[in-house]
Amino acid sequence: MFGQACAAPNASRALVDILRAIVTRDPAKIEQLSDAVRGPKCNHIARSAQATRPLRPDQARAEEIYPGWFVGVNIANRDKAMILRAACDVYGLSMPNDVSVKLPNS
Repeated sequence: MFGQACAAPNASRALVDILRAIVTRDPAKIEQLSDAVRGPKCNHIARSAQATRPLRPDQARAEEIYPGWFVGVNIANRDKAMILRAACDVYGLSMPNDVSVKLPNS
């Protein structure tokens, strides 16, 4: 990430760590990112953990990536990869030059 090698114990932790690093660069773009990754059943990035799974808040597992913003982590790795690609697009970063990640099954 940004020229430095990083490791995470699992894909969810990698997602959270990378998003935290990206969104702190320009917090004003978080809402744009949230809109870019909104799915038909999930708000992958939302203002509360429960809002990440509005139809099934009992299944919501989320981590705060910036004060007042959460990313749902109870998702497939392919969705995590999609969120990271969208974050790079919104924040004007390139994959794999600025951010390179290997997630199983993505």
